[in-house]
Formats: sequence, C-alpha cells, structure tokens
Amino acid sequence: MYGVLRMAKKLVTSEQLAKELSVGVDTIKNWGRTGRIPRIRISRKIIRFDRDAVLSALSQAGVKAQTNQEASIERR
Repeated sequence: MYGVLRMAKKLVTSEQLAKELSVGVDTIKNWGRTGRIPRIRISRKIIRFDRDAVLSALSQAGVKAQTNQEASIERR
C-alpha cells in the first residue's frame, strides 16, 4: 500500500445520523437492523454508519432524505 493515499470514511453514530435526518434514533437502529441502510459493526455493541453510504441507500430506495443542513438552507 505504499504511495497510496487512503481516505478514511467518516463514521457517525445512530444518534448523530438521526439528528441529521430528523428521525428518531430507534428508526435509524431499525433501518440498520433490517438492512434498509448499511451499518458497520465495530464490535458486539458498537455500530456506526457511513453517512454517504446511508444517503445513497435511501436515495436508491426512492426516499428523499433531507438533512438538517439542507432544510436550513431551504428556509432562508
């Protein structure tokens, strides 16, 4: 892997993702558990989400996911 720049993915918690998507934490956990959105199991108890992969999965499923940042821009 010499000379190869590796980009680390920014992983977020279910709480961070729920806040960004304006849904409940239980909704995020349920979507991850049922496979609706991809999740990354770090350990038996620790699960993280790749924000970009989640938004892509929701888009492919036909869900218009609007982040809090996008919502605040539209209100202006």
